Amino acid sequence: MDSQSSKLRDYEVSPQERGRDLVIAGVAVIHSVFLLFAGGLKFILLSAVPYALATALYVWADRDQGKPVFITSDWIIFVVVVIGAAIGIYGLATGGIMIWRSWADKGSDISLRRCRTRSTGATRLAGCPAESH
Repeated sequence: MDSQSSKLRDYEVSPQERGRDLVIAGVAVIHSVFLLFAGGLKFILLSAVPYALATALYVWADRDQGKPVFITSDWIIFVVVVIGAAIGIYGLATGGIMIWRSWADKGSDISLRRCRTRSTGATRLAGCPAESH
């Protein structure tokens, strides 16, 4: 007997274990979603990348075994995750999303971006503080 079938039998014998496990799983999901939202849109988009890749592998494996993959609502969620992943990858590629900051900007909550100085017109990377005249 494998551990999966014995676990299913345990749920049949004592359904309260299943309820307890569902509560623990629900709390874990809520906590994970909270952490993603607390991190901001940048981390939601970046976290969509591995979710999309892992789900694509899941779809591929299920199709190889001839199993049904998703129902309609699952496909909608998958498409939303793939769109988020595409936006995240585009943001990384174009510099719109930066994973880390330069050593010169440590300790500041301002991410690096291109700024044009009024006096010289030169473009530089900076935290874009107000110029003093």
